[in-house]
Amino acid sequence: MTPRPRRQECDPAAPPETPVAPAFPSARYFQIHFEQLYQLIHELREKLDATTRELALLRARTGTEVERRQTAVGEPVSPADSGPAMINDDSART
Repeated sequence: MTPRPRRQECDPAAPPETPVAPAFPSARYFQIHFEQLYQLIHELREKLDATTRELALLRARTGTEVERRQTAVGEPVSPADSGPAMINDDSART
């Protein structure tokens, strides 16, 4: 038995190699990314809840300040007239 000659890469008789497609990511890959997305959504919801509570507190303070000014002046005062500066500006009024 005689050994077969090796084919060279440049040999025109050699069949062309088919390109190998990249492997599809595994289920674990998606699980990790979905866990990260779930965690990010959870953190954003917590921040949104905290911001909503702060906004409610700010609105309550503004509403209380408007009612106090209406009582002192005796006429209605628009909440737009008491901007953010009116909320924490207690020293300017005394």
